[in-house]
Amino acid sequence: MLAEENTMLHHISLRLLFLFIGVQSLWGAQTISGTIIDKTTGLPVEDVNITTVDAGTTSDSEGRFSLVVNSEDTAIRISHIGYDPLELRLPLVNRTIKLTPRKIGLPAITIFANRSIDGVTPVSFSTVTPEEISLRYSTEDAPMILSAEPGMYAYSESGNGAGYSYLSIRGFDQSRIAVMLDNVSLNDNESHQVYWVDHGDILSDASVVEIQRGIGNSLYGAASFGGSVNVVTRISNPDEKYLVSMSSGSYQTHKFRVQYFSDALADGKVHYTGRLTFLRSQGYRQDSQSEQHSFLGGIEYQSRGIIHQFRALLGKELSRLQWDGISREMVNDPVLRRGKMAWTSPFTDDFLQQIFSFNSFIPIRKNLVFRNTAYLVTGNGYYEIEKTGVDFYSYNLDINEAFTNAEELVMTTDLLRRKWITNHYFGITPVITAEWSNFRFDTGFELREYQGHHHGDVSQFSDQNLSGMIPGWYRYYDYDGKKYSTTFFAQSVWNVNDNMNVTGDIQFQHHDWTFSRIPIGHFSDVDISATWNFFSPRLGFTFKLDPLTTVFGTYGTAMKEPSDEQIITADDVRDVPKAAQPEKVYDLELGFTRIVPSHTLKVNYYRMTYKNEIISDIYDFENTDFDIVTADATLHHGVEFEASFRSSPAIILEFNGSLSTATYRSGNHQDHRLPNVPGELMNLTIQYTPSEDYGFSSITRFVGRQYIEANNRRELSIDPFSTMDLGFWFAKDNWTMRVRINNIFDILYETYGYEYGSGYYWPGATRNTSLNLEFAL
Repeated sequence: MLAEENTMLHHISLRLLFLFIGVQSLWGAQTISGTIIDKTTGLPVEDVNITTVDAGTTSDSEGRFSLVVNSEDTAIRISHIGYDPLELRLPLVNRTIKLTPRKIGLPAITIFANRSIDGVTPVSFSTVTPEEISLRYSTEDAPMILSAEPGMYAYSESGNGAGYSYLSIRGFDQSRIAVMLDNVSLNDNESHQVYWVDHGDILSDASVVEIQRGIGNSLYGAASFGGSVNVVTRISNPDEKYLVSMSSGSYQTHKFRVQYFSDALADGKVHYTGRLTFLRSQGYRQDSQSEQHSFLGGIEYQSRGIIHQFRALLGKELSRLQWDGISREMVNDPVLRRGKMAWTSPFTDDFLQQIFSFNSFIPIRKNLVFRNTAYLVTGNGYYEIEKTGVDFYSYNLDINEAFTNAEELVMTTDLLRRKWITNHYFGITPVITAEWSNFRFDTGFELREYQGHHHGDVSQFSDQNLSGMIPGWYRYYDYDGKKYSTTFFAQSVWNVNDNMNVTGDIQFQHHDWTFSRIPIGHFSDVDISATWNFFSPRLGFTFKLDPLTTVFGTYGTAMKEPSDEQIITADDVRDVPKAAQPEKVYDLELGFTRIVPSHTLKVNYYRMTYKNEIISDIYDFENTDFDIVTADATLHHGVEFEASFRSSPAIILEFNGSLSTATYRSGNHQDHRLPNVPGELMNLTIQYTPSEDYGFSSITRFVGRQYIEANNRRELSIDPFSTMDLGFWFAKDNWTMRVRINNIFDILYETYGYEYGSGYYWPGATRNTSLNLEFAL
């Protein structure tokens, strides 16, 4: 009896850890399972809906599913956009279920970030499955893992991928990529940037990551130029599961994760999950420490085809950043390259972000579906730096107004500066989908409101007079930014015949932006506003040459408003801004796809002409601000490809890459290449799994030459480089061990650079290792 009581207490305590309590009532239930494949190709089909009257689940990346059904249930219903629906009697006689492709079946409009389908959706896209994530992932931020996909490049300030990391697609940085988490935009409303460090270990929750390249509609109309990334997290699991994971590696990098998936509750209608992660790394570079704490909790309700999902993601990071590069001499010296430039000081960054979302899927009738995403995102934090020899004028330190402006400019002091931001944004995105025999129509809108409060504080003055007058923190600037965004969109799909679909979609965006500053010292009051209206059409087609081979084409435009920094820097901060112009891109895409069970081949060509492209943010070391550089006209074009081969069940070979050029089309640098855009990117992955108990993998990356400035001086450019990462895993009973060796040949290379008199660079880590132990029950 005592042992039974201890076991019960153990289970209750674990569930309380994730703040969920459930009551299980599955008396009289049974579990059915099976595998779903495409009738034509024989390939597994994922994300298939398998439902009874009161319960439901979806198939995984291998087409497998498991569902708890009541003894009263007599049949299951199987449906997936792109296939004819099925209804099968219980019990299942054949556990392999074949779906027949149907004519109409384009996923819901891209603005809702639903899945794309090979041979149906006229876009260039890739998907990253949990199995692929497990193969590549140890302690790095998400960009480092996603960079193994075509046309994508990633680098980090720390050098080893833990902390502040950056992602680009086709040479467009992540401020021009729509990044979403369960259809909630992660792009900052003011800068359009993405701060992956706020979402530590997010890929451990992913059921799939879909990457679309080229323009596309996004929930927030500020980013989707180079492409979009949507991380879809999972809540339900076929069975109850406890998981504990511990990782340790080079540069004092450690990660600890606990995760829980409930079994099916309330007659299979309810599932919940929770995950808590602690990650710490000293970083490869000096002064690049990072601490990331994150929690994800989710609960899902399914009944009679209706699905409701609530998620809460909390991310807390504390980082020490060395934003500045190091000289070429340091890069080429394995010891010196961990140093920092003598005239710079590291930053400390401290931020908490919370994301709450509610996703709904409601079938209204057979051919009519309602979807909605409602969300609230809040953030609060600061970054600070020790400043030396700064003048009184710049920080409004003449608090008694005792000096002239000329005197303030020559009076100096050392101080500690903090720049704070507190923000939040919330919104809804309802979508209605209607489908007929040869036509489909999706329409919806998004409403979003953003508010951000900024202020700067200084303290710890070396000037004794200031220290006496200001014992604590002194505020030297204070302003608010607000943005109201409305987006309307519609997409139609016409099935011309059995082989051809034509797709057209339009999007209208309206942004109201305001900026107001409180007068402090020399900073006078400011009250400005701006309005932008964008209309973005797109037309595309898919044509099946045969059941296994498809070609597609699409052409469209996209626009986005300037960032806050662009507006404030470019204008006289009075009345209505005029100098900062919106960016616009025209995108032509042509593609070819062939999928058979033994191999897959995808090839696409793109040509993107760009107006008012932001080329780079050049660091101003004295003021630690940014100098924004804009090009009137640029061109991004190239070829991307993906190929996979399965010579046997044990061996999988994948090869992908891009051959591209990004150049200026006008001005003094016409036909020169854009800075920090590699012309060639290649990835080769070999996976060998001779047994369910162990396996081996290798990932080889090649990155072509990068110029770091508009003159394209070869002596300052980053040379091409290749790295190879090796992985090994071994499983026994409930334990899994994974070993990774990154950059096994100990290559010295740079990942990013800029010109500041001469070249300065961010180095990549030399050979490093990690060990992961995972216990699942």
